[in-house]
Amino acid sequence: MKDLKNIMILTAAALSVIAMGIATYVFMSNTGKKYTESVVSYPKNGTEKSIFASNGRDSYLCCTEGDNYSVYFTDKDSFDKLPYDCPQNKRIIRMAVDDDGNCSMLIYSASTEIVDGAPLSMLTGETTEIDVIDKTGKMLSRTDVSAFLTSENVPSSFETHDSIYYAMDCAGNAIVGSVLDGMGNVMSFDVDGTVTAVDDAKDEIVTVVLEDETSYLKSISDSGEELWKAELPKSACKYGICDQTDGKIYLYNKELGVYVYDIKKKKIIRLYENPEVALGAGINDDHICILYDGDEDYELHFIVPDKL
Repeated sequence: MKDLKNIMILTAAALSVIAMGIATYVFMSNTGKKYTESVVSYPKNGTEKSIFASNGRDSYLCCTEGDNYSVYFTDKDSFDKLPYDCPQNKRIIRMAVDDDGNCSMLIYSASTEIVDGAPLSMLTGETTEIDVIDKTGKMLSRTDVSAFLTSENVPSSFETHDSIYYAMDCAGNAIVGSVLDGMGNVMSFDVDGTVTAVDDAKDEIVTVVLEDETSYLKSISDSGEELWKAELPKSACKYGICDQTDGKIYLYNKELGVYVYDIKKKKIIRLYENPEVALGAGINDDHICILYDGDEDYELHFIVPDKL
């Protein structure tokens, strides 16, 4: 059965002056599972996406507006600029949305130089902090984490479920640390291969590891012992770990789409195939949000698959 079969338009309604519109569809995936997909477009109004983070329901977008950085909260019903200002001479380099919809922002001190007539930010490593805000932009906490995260130790993935404990990959290793001690005593796990994504949940640490140009999903214990390993479909893009729930691990690949790994069945299943390369995604159990970049709009796809 082909993807995008039996399309049925259910509703189409204008959201607001800001939103271009919303439409909901029902699709049949190649796994035989149905899913609903709602599409919402918001005009860019001169902004450009810098960082996107989502938990599948609540999403945050860090945008550049000329030389300025702004943070927006967005969901199916809104695209709101938040009253949050990134500290001067600093840059938001990673964001993560926890299970309650709060956004953690990893912020590095930076300097700006003009290179070939364009501004270029350089991380200085003087200070590093994590700011946590809610959906209204209210500051919930600010923690200095310079004890571990420096300009020479920059994670490429950044995940949290509670805005207290964070899972990252630094220099190819899996890292778990807490803001309770300012990341002063992180746990570092040396996994075979190069770690490209980490998530910490329950009694296991799950990683995506690159070995000889092949990505694997690996689970390791708190002591660093490898518990199991599963090969992932080949892609030129990295996999991100978005959620773990009820014996399933949800993964996202900007090129290929959304996958779920069933631990009990030891099976990888594609839930959603990307029609084009996306800007980012977030997943929380039965809710998926994917961001696509249009010429004039940001296009958000909200997807709810059938339960597996």
